[in-house]
Amino acid sequence: FKDSYLGDVVENSAKNISEIDKYISEEVLKKTLFSFIEKIKKNSISTVIGLEIGAGKTHVSLEFFRLLSELGHSVCLVDTDFRKKTASFFSFNKTKLPTTLEEFIEKENQFMINNSMVVTAPEVTDSALYLSSLNFQDYLKQLKARFDYVIIDTPSWDLFVDAKIMSNISDSTIYAAKFAYSKEGEISQLIESDFKNN
Repeated sequence: FKDSYLGDVVENSAKNISEIDKYISEEVLKKTLFSFIEKIKKNSISTVIGLEIGAGKTHVSLEFFRLLSELGHSVCLVDTDFRKKTASFFSFNKTKLPTTLEEFIEKENQFMINNSMVVTAPEVTDSALYLSSLNFQDYLKQLKARFDYVIIDTPSWDLFVDAKIMSNISDSTIYAAKFAYSKEGEISQLIESDFKNN
């Protein structure tokens, strides 16, 4: 995977992390982010996927959103993990989240962070139907034109069809593999089957 390898991201979940470890993990993330900027074109949609639950998809999405915004890029993070809504709650834990896309669009300004925005996950009964709808896909096209980067956070590829739908309409797919956990054979199989022509 050398040609398409972006880099590493360290997840610091420990509360008592040392300052030097914080500094190192931030530098590792920056190196990966600059690799992202070199390889991913502006005004494009990137979907973050992973086979396993807990592989770090949301962590990667949130960190890319944060750092790209800090570098002055306009970024839109779209939360499509309708069951957990981790990216939505992490970004706006004290805000009542819109229940529909239409309600979100009306209140967009409340979800802006400087020149960037988080599109929170609405309440949906059929996620596949919602993601495939013309309404949602037209909105994504508008976001792509408005923001330097659109990053889509997805649920597990293995459990739900949502990530597959989003990767099919994205310009690039970022695969989050977890060290000493993700299996190379499964990743190869995914690339050979689902991403063979993309």
